[in-house]
Amino acid sequence: MKTGKQYSINPSSLFGIGLMIIILSFILLDAGKWHYLRADPNLFFSLVFSCFVSIIAIIRSLREWTVAAWIDGKSFCFLFGASILYLWLWNFRPEIIRETYACMLLFILCTSVSNESLDTKHLTQAILGSSILFSLYGLAQRCGFFASPTAYFPMTGSFDNPAGLGMFLAISFPYALSQYQYGWTNRLIVFLIGLTLLLTESRTSILAAAVAATIYFSHKLSSRWQRALLLSIGLLFVGLYFYKPLSANGRLFISYITARLVHGHFLTGNGPFSFETEYMMEQARYFVVHPTSSYIQLADNITQPFNEYLHLFIRFGFMGLVLLSAIAWMTYQKMRTCATRLKQAAWASLCAGAVCACFSYPCHYPAIWVLLILSLSNIYTPTVSQGHAATRYKAFSVLAIAFCVLSLSIIQARYEQQRISLEERAANGEDSASLQDSYNLLYDRSYFRIHPAFLYNYAIYLFEREQYAECLSILEQSEAYKIDYNSQILKAYTLQHLGKIKLAIEAFQLASHMLPGRLQPHYELINLYELTGQHRLAVLCAQNALKLPLKVKNARTLYFQKEIQKFLIHSQTTKHKHTNP
Repeated sequence: MKTGKQYSINPSSLFGIGLMIIILSFILLDAGKWHYLRADPNLFFSLVFSCFVSIIAIIRSLREWTVAAWIDGKSFCFLFGASILYLWLWNFRPEIIRETYACMLLFILCTSVSNESLDTKHLTQAILGSSILFSLYGLAQRCGFFASPTAYFPMTGSFDNPAGLGMFLAISFPYALSQYQYGWTNRLIVFLIGLTLLLTESRTSILAAAVAATIYFSHKLSSRWQRALLLSIGLLFVGLYFYKPLSANGRLFISYITARLVHGHFLTGNGPFSFETEYMMEQARYFVVHPTSSYIQLADNITQPFNEYLHLFIRFGFMGLVLLSAIAWMTYQKMRTCATRLKQAAWASLCAGAVCACFSYPCHYPAIWVLLILSLSNIYTPTVSQGHAATRYKAFSVLAIAFCVLSLSIIQARYEQQRISLEERAANGEDSASLQDSYNLLYDRSYFRIHPAFLYNYAIYLFEREQYAECLSILEQSEAYKIDYNSQILKAYTLQHLGKIKLAIEAFQLASHMLPGRLQPHYELINLYELTGQHRLAVLCAQNALKLPLKVKNARTLYFQKEIQKFLIHSQTTKHKHTNP
């Protein structure tokens, strides 16, 4: 096979610069966090880990002047064509363009770094080193040496909850197992990661690690032992369910409501923002039909479906699942053609990620993306005899796309920094003409007209400045990208201030159906019913509200409960006066 005219430059120029460019873009996957880099060690880890991969590329390039492990031209064209199709489904949104090509190019460049001479040495050590650091950091939090980022969980590592830490360790666990036989130090690493996994109490992560270990060792065991391991996994699954049954039932309820969204467009899905715009509406429809459901206590303002496959199904339908299944099958076949120890560990790592995707949201964390892409690139990395040398066309194609992605990332990060700066000024109580002008300036940019977080915060700003008509217009615009309980409550108050009482009642009713356990919409409905002379409806609403068990007891909910009780007492007293003059 012809590989084209060889481009005889030092590959350090290509892979060192190219990989660093992609890493800069990859770190900005969630541009909203860019402003908080110092407060988010998770992003710093992604940067340090990826820089380590870059150093490996440079060291190797200084030793050899050709790169054996490179994807062929057909694979590159396939990846590029698939990315164009994916971006078309997302209407070529700029943040999706950046994320897609950052991930794609990171995959390409990792296949150029991870070859057989580095398999068991540098890259595995990098993964194990990061897992050790995360484990020690989490254990230090558990022992009280460091404070957790959130008060709800004593042990989260650098993530926002224990699930993130647990999933990272579960996905990296097979790499630790691959080194288990090489001395007591590696066995201690396996014990450290396993202990930290258990202490996170993340059921998804524990199950994923168990599945990954089973898959990694399955080819070494007899069929009898394989059946025993499968039975153990089943028993573990049942045990983890009964460990926290309420939480498990809550996730099952979310999955059920999510699955109901697919009925309209089974083959092609409902579009990229279908979950964000339809889930809470579907949950409201469910509680209208089942007003006394036991799931009222478990319902919440959901932002994640806790199942990446259902999320994909809603967005892109059955065809999206078929494409994902085809990629998984090709990856499995690729691993079987050259089942080295590292490729088996990489496959087990991907399987752990697949299990996490069934019950959580691993795609939410950039650090987990780095691990998954590295595992995928390890499987697709050709052997030295199969490799394709870097040509002039490939070199400049990758670098050109890399610079485009970096440019887009810098522009978007600059926009996000401006947005967050405005939100901080508004949160600090600033009420100046310059702040209003700054908001108007950002709104005039097409990027922010399709930005759900900006639109919602802009609506809050307008509401606080009593610009209710403008606030309603922005809220209606944001509904194309996200509809939830908070936006519905804000819309209801806005309609009330505009004098559209009937529409305000409908909005509060919708909010109360979204989350029947919240007292605020019931309290406001009582006041509006009284205002419009619908006293009987007000009393009925108050009686139903007091029957609801409080999910969270705080000053706010207790206040609403007390005011509703006062209303019922007052209405009963008034009724007695009218019946007994």
